[in-house]
Amino acid sequence: MSVARLIASLTCLALVVSASTFSASARAGEGTEAVVPRPRFGARGPAIVSIENVFGYSTQEFHATNASGTRSIDHVGFTPGGIVGLSLGIHGVTSHFTYGATFGYWGAHSTNDDGSAKTAKIFHLGPRLGYAFAVNDNVGFWLRGGPTLYVFDQYLVDGTITAFDVSLDAYFVYSPTPHFGVMIGPSFDFSVLGHVHENGPRGGSSDDIRFKTLSLDVGLLSDF
Repeated sequence: MSVARLIASLTCLALVVSASTFSASARAGEGTEAVVPRPRFGARGPAIVSIENVFGYSTQEFHATNASGTRSIDHVGFTPGGIVGLSLGIHGVTSHFTYGATFGYWGAHSTNDDGSAKTAKIFHLGPRLGYAFAVNDNVGFWLRGGPTLYVFDQYLVDGTITAFDVSLDAYFVYSPTPHFGVMIGPSFDFSVLGHVHENGPRGGSSDDIRFKTLSLDVGLLSDF
């Protein structure tokens, strides 16, 4: 099964669970006295803090070209891994609209031309705008998008790669208790522009950067 088909299937499953939970809640409320509803996701507080990419599965393509040639990585497998790593999100919430950013810094292993291994450092900063809402006390959704800046040090080249991309996220959020949730859903990133600077005798600069990732990610959040 392809990664795209797997992600689509799990997303549909999340929608079915959401609908089933909503129906059960509606039936449970029939014939009972009115109670004051508790605040739901997207309206429980002015802030959301998230730990993202705790676990997942992704397909990644990364290509960087300069005068010394093209370096590529095609990664299919579990995450964190490749250029997808653990990140922290801090967001404000106003009338279900969210605004904030995700931050990440991690190491990734790559291989030199001579077969020796090295550890690259990857940093990312991603401003995000989104909309968070719930269908009942336990089930909600968080839709987000925005640009992301990536800085790769010693990744594929003996130097630095800087890249900007557009990121889109669609998370299903399950809250077993108030102010805490598990988030799962697809994320898509595709590069817009970038720059390669390589040191040494093979050194040179180029603006030929192309990468994209499609992943199904699991994370945790707290809203307060």
